[in-house]
Amino acid sequence: MNLMRTVRLVLSFGVLLACFGTLVGCTTFDPGRYNDTREFLRDSAHNHLNAKEYDKALYLSLFLLDAEPGDQDAKEIRKTALLEAPHLWRLGARTAAGSNYAMRVANDDVGIAKRVILWPANVLFDIFDSLTAEVGVCFGAGVKAQVTEAVAVGAQASGGEFMVGFYRGDPSVSANVEEFLDILPIEIRSMVAWRSAMSRGYALNHAGTGLKRPGDWVFQRARDYWAVGVQANVGVVALNVKFHPLQFWDAVAGIFFFDPLQDNWGSTRIIRLNGAEKEAIKILARQVESR
Repeated sequence: MNLMRTVRLVLSFGVLLACFGTLVGCTTFDPGRYNDTREFLRDSAHNHLNAKEYDKALYLSLFLLDAEPGDQDAKEIRKTALLEAPHLWRLGARTAAGSNYAMRVANDDVGIAKRVILWPANVLFDIFDSLTAEVGVCFGAGVKAQVTEAVAVGAQASGGEFMVGFYRGDPSVSANVEEFLDILPIEIRSMVAWRSAMSRGYALNHAGTGLKRPGDWVFQRARDYWAVGVQANVGVVALNVKFHPLQFWDAVAGIFFFDPLQDNWGSTRIIRLNGAEKEAIKILARQVESR
């Protein structure tokens, strides 16, 4: 009885975190605000193009295309930025890699000496990035095995789960209420999910039925479409163990000083936007998730 009370207490706290995180991060869909935010980001992207800040213009165009894949203006911004700065091609092609891509750009000011000094740490952290291992408590039952989301089989009915561990190399705490049926690339899913991690935190309120694709919002901003592994809720124990092939490929390439996912220290840099642009991106994300 004491064990069950403890489990319920921990789960209640975890589910509360998930609900709080998603309620803070999501809102009711507002078409007016959604369109105004997209218009602001389009204007900002055009301003960056005119200022020859092609990395920022491309970055904003990708968020616009996440929200509306058919946005012709955003497509033209992306096309122009890549024509003027072809070295940004990996950022422009990041849809396939999804949330594995670090949304950074090459730092041309870094010399060979600094790259060599940082090489051991970058390779080590790239290896850590290829692994997820989490354990926790849950109410419910379910199991899922996958070789990418295209070949996934499983089902789950859950009253909630709370887990700690490592998520793609980052120390992580997560809380989820998720019910699903996965039959190969087809899903029926409803979830409220919250994760706090050093570089991969997110809050999601997602429901979907149909074909899973790498370009789906949930795989672009949170989960890894290409992961291989298993997750389970058995009794009161929750488990999530995944291998991330794209991250491992990045680690192998890093041995030879290549960085396909643009996440190495020193050789890449973040794209610095102003405060209004950052806030607009957050608003757009919330609107898309609640649409």
